Amino acid sequence: MNYAIRRNTSCSLTAAVGLLSFSLGVSGADFCVGNSRDLQNALVAATTNGEADRIALVKSTYAGNFRYESAEGQALELLGGYDPGCRSRTVDPTNTKLIGAGNGEVFTFTGGPGAGFTLEGVTVSGGNPTSEYLGAGLNVFTSSEPLVEVLLNQNRFADNSGTGAYIDADGVIVSNSSFEDNAGGGVSVSGGIVGVNIANNSFSRNQGAGIGIYASHGYAILTGNRFSDNGGGASVSGFGCGATFSDNSFTGNGTAESSGHAISVDCYRGSAVLNRNRLVGNQGGGAYVDAGGGGTATLIGNRFFNNAAPEYGGGAYVTTWAGRSTITNNRFVGNVATMGGGAIYVESAFFTTLTNNRFVDNETAGYGGGAYFSAYTDENILTNNSFTGNLAGDGGGLGLYVQSNNTVLSNNLFWNNAATGNGDDLWIDNDPDGDLLPSQPVLMHNAFDQAIPAGFYVTDPIRLDPSNMDALDPVFGDEDQHLSARSPMINAGDRSAPALPMADIDGDPRIAGRTVDIGADEYVALTVDFGADGLWHYDETWRQLTNWDPGAAGITGWTNGLAADFDDAGLWGCEGMLTSRDPGDVIEGWSGGLAVDFDSDGLWNYNGARWIRLTTWDAEEMAWWSDGLAVDFGADGLWIYDGSDWTRLTTWDAGDGGMSAWSGGLAVDFDAEGLWSYDGTKWSRLKAWDVGSGGMSAWSGGLAVDFDADGLWSHDGARWTRLTTFDARDALNGWQGSLAVDFDAAGLWSYDGLVWRWLSARDADAMSDAELNQALTPHGRPDATCTSSQRVELP
Repeated sequence: MNYAIRRNTSCSLTAAVGLLSFSLGVSGADFCVGNSRDLQNALVAATTNGEADRIALVKSTYAGNFRYESAEGQALELLGGYDPGCRSRTVDPTNTKLIGAGNGEVFTFTGGPGAGFTLEGVTVSGGNPTSEYLGAGLNVFTSSEPLVEVLLNQNRFADNSGTGAYIDADGVIVSNSSFEDNAGGGVSVSGGIVGVNIANNSFSRNQGAGIGIYASHGYAILTGNRFSDNGGGASVSGFGCGATFSDNSFTGNGTAESSGHAISVDCYRGSAVLNRNRLVGNQGGGAYVDAGGGGTATLIGNRFFNNAAPEYGGGAYVTTWAGRSTITNNRFVGNVATMGGGAIYVESAFFTTLTNNRFVDNETAGYGGGAYFSAYTDENILTNNSFTGNLAGDGGGLGLYVQSNNTVLSNNLFWNNAATGNGDDLWIDNDPDGDLLPSQPVLMHNAFDQAIPAGFYVTDPIRLDPSNMDALDPVFGDEDQHLSARSPMINAGDRSAPALPMADIDGDPRIAGRTVDIGADEYVALTVDFGADGLWHYDETWRQLTNWDPGAAGITGWTNGLAADFDDAGLWGCEGMLTSRDPGDVIEGWSGGLAVDFDSDGLWNYNGARWIRLTTWDAEEMAWWSDGLAVDFGADGLWIYDGSDWTRLTTWDAGDGGMSAWSGGLAVDFDAEGLWSYDGTKWSRLKAWDVGSGGMSAWSGGLAVDFDADGLWSHDGARWTRLTTFDARDALNGWQGSLAVDFDAAGLWSYDGLVWRWLSARDADAMSDAELNQALTPHGRPDATCTSSQRVELP
């Protein structure tokens, strides 16, 4: 056994998301070991030396059943990948292996109060547990007082005859590790009062669940993990617990005979948040979320494809009972449930909103092929959802069990759904208790088959507002069910609908024209400034709007359609010429109207009827996001205007790469300081690189950013992905779920997340995804034809 130098340092172990953070004073010994006997001897010595210890493992295979048991509250680090002499190291779990010997667990750590544990760069395999409650590979037991941290990083747990690892501790971080082919589950965690952070791990082919977490009154965060072909995916449970799942992938987990959901959250009076997860082909059901007793459930931007549940909710089952459920921007495609809710089953007695969700080709033999919704009391809102091609026994598109008069359906699209019983599109039981006092759900501006009872079934008659459209073909433009320019759903919705979101399911403005469209998708075409070749409109075919070349302030969409700066020819929009004055650096559509910079004359806003000056300051960049209008005033910093008041976000000056609203908040280029994002409460740096001339844009894949010679990248909220090594030049723009990118001489291209498609050989100067509300003459000045409004000059 080799002793290296004594240590007297201070180290910090910090969770990637900032969940756990503390400093641990270390004054201990280093051990450098190269065989099984020396490892066990080092463990014995470390238990009683009264010091925090680090054991460096030379690259090798260590066979045995290793144990560390100490009443001392000292930390232990077990680190693999060292070269002989332990002076250099390569962290790779395949080069350092702990292998079980006979019957017993491979490694067990039992620490006293305050004893932390770290395992890094090691493979643990071949364990055979002596109890069903233990991990076959690794066991970690720490005292709850004081709070400590257990860190597992870059390890591999494989081929154990039971669960790969069991951890009983207050604060747990598991990152960049793999759990595969274990006869039990991947890892089991108990405790988590401080928190559990599971990030960027792989769980595959474990006979039990990939991970199970019990965190009563604690919180678990799972980010960027991959779960495939396990007996179940990931579960979090405990009274008052909380769980956030973000950017995880679940494929092929569970079996038809089990309830091994891909995601399972059972947190009575707790909370569950699911953001941007992908659940595909899971046979025990997609997600199960139970936050009853007044908890909350939030599902945003997830994809549920081809999952199957043996009972309810093929894609997702959600219940909060006396709590709040928010289900927004999710895609449910090809899911199956035997008894009800082919895509999703929602049970609520308080407040539930479903907005901007798309339900396609889901199926159940029971009620609600797309969705089944039990709305017992209080307020329940369904706004701008799309139900197409779903199949059920009753309620092919949607089944509603309604006891509340505060249930409102607005701007929802139903098309081509089918039921073997009643209600191809919509089935409503509005007197479920049979007391002859039916509830009166409100239906406004929906599109569905109103033939009773085949298309629309309701147990007791309700009044149908004439704003509802009867069995109209939505005329989709593509297989992803974006509206085409000929769709009758365009501008047919109600802009005052409750819970109307700012953006549609693709991240495009929710109101791109005169009013909101019906369904999850807002129709937006691509308008492109080709410089001397004029302004053009693209909707699968190109059409020139005018041969005028837009000026420095460019083009933007706003509530009245498209607005364009034509330099000395003035500012034009749906109403014709909005003003003869030449805008300065930037124009931006936002919820308050059209914001226009007039250089030294300040920043003005046009609401469709009159101009109002917002400030005398000169704006350099603008972006509309959820909190209002963000404006860069150069040396005066970055400010936000909410319609009445200005608030400064930072004294920093935004750079040439501009800024953009996206799902993570407001992204801003600060030149040499890098790219940052503001979520409404705090700033976080996304990347240290300086944004290039192409700028940035939100799209269905997250935030697309040009980094000049480093290529075009996209950030999905968890990680960066390079889309191409080509340098995007003057413009990029998200539209209809895709990303349009200008590559100068290489032309204009579109990327849908899988395939690049060439759109034009022309070099674009600027782009906008606004709905075109006016017909502009092909070869000459813009021609106002959409309204009879007169030009209103600046006062």
